[in-house]
Amino acid sequence: ITLRTLSSSSSWNITSDLKSKQQLRMKTTMSNNKNKSNNTRRYNKSAEVAAAAVPLEEEAVVVEEESTSETTMIWEEDLWKTNMGRNNDNEWLTGPREESKWYTGKKPKDCPGFDTRHNVLRSMPLPNLDRVTREGLIDYFDNSWTLYELLFAGLNSEEYFFRPPVHGLRHPQMFYYGHTPCLYVNKLLLAGMLPGPVNEYYESIFEVGVDEMVWDDYHKHDMVWPTVSDVRQYRIEVYDAVINAINTYFDDNPSEETIVVDQDHPLWSLFMGFEHERIHFETSSVLFREAPEKIVQTPKY
Repeated sequence: ITLRTLSSSSSWNITSDLKSKQQLRMKTTMSNNKNKSNNTRRYNKSAEVAAAAVPLEEEAVVVEEESTSETTMIWEEDLWKTNMGRNNDNEWLTGPREESKWYTGKKPKDCPGFDTRHNVLRSMPLPNLDRVTREGLIDYFDNSWTLYELLFAGLNSEEYFFRPPVHGLRHPQMFYYGHTPCLYVNKLLLAGMLPGPVNEYYESIFEVGVDEMVWDDYHKHDMVWPTVSDVRQYRIEVYDAVINAINTYFDDNPSEETIVVDQDHPLWSLFMGFEHERIHFETSSVLFREAPEKIVQTPKY
């Protein structure tokens, strides 16, 4: 494993715990031994995380045996790289997406809003909340969902799913890939339209974004995230849950073929999810433009 060192007057003892919260827990410790290097940051890695680490360009490896753990030196800013190289995700995420392996709802050409003349998927207008139908609700959901995944097809390789933005003011894109389906689940739960969580752990780590009122709200840069494949599977499950929730509502209320949705209606939770997803379409597209050119690409549609 090729890792780098960083000079510092303090050391960081960071222990990964994949089986519990999969989050790197950090604490600052001062070195009391002058004969040893007191100007490095220390990274304690389990064998599972060590095997998943991707080699870096510079060779400056320091490995010590500590019971069943390996100890290596790593720059704090490189912690996100421990997320890479798992499940062979980088292979299928590099280059144009194979549609059957990427989209979790409808493929772009099958999606409402697809412009066959120009071969592009266009955003649909918001349905009239005074005349909401089952078909209109599902169509708008499919359009929002697939547009978002079409945007993320613009990431070339797995790197920018985990690499924090250069300014450090937003979470890595893995958070946003899982954040929008998480909000659908949490809002539908509050509205009583789902029987329970889809994935309780995911709905905790993907729930809250950057809070500008919290000075150190960027700990997610240092997390051990689920893999892209795992979150894609979560998106499949959430997509199915949302479609089922819509159909269940209209099946249980057959007289309401056309309904008025206001803030007191349980379907309001869905419209919150739709517009929230479209907000993040805009914000993520800005973050994509800030990425190195080699790790972004133009989606097919």
